[in-house]
Amino acid sequence: MYSDYAYWLDEDGIHGSKTKAAVGYVQRCNGTTGGVDHIVGPSTWSRLYSRKAGCAF
Repeated sequence: MYSDYAYWLDEDGIHGSKTKAAVGYVQRCNGTTGGVDHIVGPSTWSRLYSRKAGCAF
């Protein structure tokens, strides 16, 4: 597991519907810069490794 989230996705290199939902959840819960855009930019990456309290699957 590479992040603080207890949610597993198979690594297949595809940004599919499950990945999109997970990215949106991280962005929405953590209030990332830029809002929910489903793009894993710097703000989202930082929250994958240091989540806001209460933001876990």
